Amino acid sequence: MAPFKSTLARSVGKLLGVYREGDLSLRGATQNSRKIPPNFKTFTIYMMGGGATTKGGVQRGGYSESEITIPNAALGSYNRLEVIVGQGGPNSPSPDSGTSVFGGGGAGNNSSGNTNGSPGGGGSFVFLSSPGSTNVFASNGLSLQVPVSDADGRCLIVAGGAGGNDKVDGGGGGGGGGLTAPIYPSVPGGPAGAANVSRNGGGDAYIGKRGNPGTWSSGGGGGGYEGGFGLQDFDGSGGCGYVGHINPSQSQPFSGSSPVNPNFVYTGGYTIGNTPNNGSAPWGEYTVPSAGTPYIPGPSGGQNNPGTVTIIGPSGTTTFSYTGNIQYYPFS
Repeated sequence: MAPFKSTLARSVGKLLGVYREGDLSLRGATQNSRKIPPNFKTFTIYMMGGGATTKGGVQRGGYSESEITIPNAALGSYNRLEVIVGQGGPNSPSPDSGTSVFGGGGAGNNSSGNTNGSPGGGGSFVFLSSPGSTNVFASNGLSLQVPVSDADGRCLIVAGGAGGNDKVDGGGGGGGGGLTAPIYPSVPGGPAGAANVSRNGGGDAYIGKRGNPGTWSSGGGGGGYEGGFGLQDFDGSGGCGYVGHINPSQSQPFSGSSPVNPNFVYTGGYTIGNTPNNGSAPWGEYTVPSAGTPYIPGPSGGQNNPGTVTIIGPSGTTTFSYTGNIQYYPFS
């Protein structure tokens, strides 16, 4: 489905010279009016990563939201946003010779004598971009085309994808999203750590790891700021979200200059994911904050669905659905 664009917000902004500043916490949206600084660009983004199937059933990807303000001088030649919408992890087995899903989900492993695991969900990402710059993600969504440090310098926000199913006995995976992506923590021999914004959980930046090759089935990890991973005989773990900082203990919502990109100022940065229910599947679904409910699908129905990204900015409001391609939000 192609992006759906509304120029209403832009027209009202031009007419009145004001814009809507949302309180992006769980307290809901408030209405404030203030002048848009002429030497800044402001984006409000609501997004969800791709879901996947685990032993406990289908799990939707993580959720992230924030307002982000960037000085024009810091934008340089960037005049659009690169938008990656994470693909939902299909429930079909995927050998490790297969491909990861678009947006950075990892493939299931090619086990000997067992059913292959299924892929994790792709993360959803927004990066600074221009027609003359190299896209962060390759056009097939399987890899990065720039160094991780360059991707970090252009990254505005991330919503993590969910981990995939190991297809045999499950247990050990989880939904994506949050400063630390939730996993089932009590499985002997399971993941030593979860993907988190400090990137010390054992995953890779942006791309979810494939399921571990071996004699057992393993689900693929979800994409995220740190992608999730798949270990032998476990569901894949989800990828984590990102809203401007790299502190897993940061209180939310986060507001202030980004320690990663100090010129990026965040207001109401918030990222959440699914959590274990009594230490085992089924997983508890998060509640989308009220500011995001006009744009984010509810939890009913199958949640191995693709993600979604809504951007409210200088060019109006655009909601991006999954297309299997890199998409763009022009802002100048």
